[in-house]
Amino acid sequence: MIVNTLFALILVILSAVLMRSHWRSWLDNREEEKDERGWGFCWRQFRRRMQASAMIGIIGGAIFVGQYLSISVGALVYWMIVVFLGLWILLLGFADLLSTRLYIAELRREQIIQHARLRAEMRKRQGGEGNEE
Repeated sequence: MIVNTLFALILVILSAVLMRSHWRSWLDNREEEKDERGWGFCWRQFRRRMQASAMIGIIGGAIFVGQYLSISVGALVYWMIVVFLGLWILLLGFADLLSTRLYIAELRREQIIQHARLRAEMRKRQGGEGNEE
């Protein structure tokens, strides 16, 4: 019982630390200049991460309360909901991973295109300067 209580407490503390970290990150992101797509990405990322972090705390609380439940159909439903929340956290984590990878890949593609344009412009100007001499 002490181990369960300690584990539940660790989850609640971890949840609070993560939520504070996400909040600070969101405030830092608000200070940066971003286009509408960048703001949308940051907002959705913030929502996903805050939701997952809050659910970690909820699961911690549920573990603490669940240790006092007697064996019954209600307790089974209770633990099924806790497991569902854990699966939802995993889905949010996967969605965050996928979303971040896609966003970074899109930014990278844009950088490559911009780099190619600048190199072409540089070659054009260098070629033009050589012709003038």
